[in-house]
Amino acid sequence: NGGYSLKPVIRTIENAISGALIGKINQTNVIASVTASSGSNSYSTVTNLNGDFMLAGLPPGTYTVVITPPAPFNTVTINNIVITTGATTNIGTQNI
Repeated sequence: NGGYSLKPVIRTIENAISGALIGKINQTNVIASVTASSGSNSYSTVTNLNGDFMLAGLPPGTYTVVITPPAPFNTVTINNIVITTGATTNIGTQNI
């Protein structure tokens, strides 16, 4: 009928077998996408208006994190971020 049919996906998070990633960007009132990738798996979120973000439910492993803000800000790539089971990894404040 020319319309769209969306299929929402809800991902459950098991804290006992996963870790989390938190951080911040140095700009407020800017919404940036944050993607953590390990192998063929990618997990994404966006920053809030304070610049904070959190990715929970990440399987343990080594990740590449890419923060992509709108222009004219700069994309930031952080390599070798280690996520461990039951722990929250803080990558601090990133300059965009």
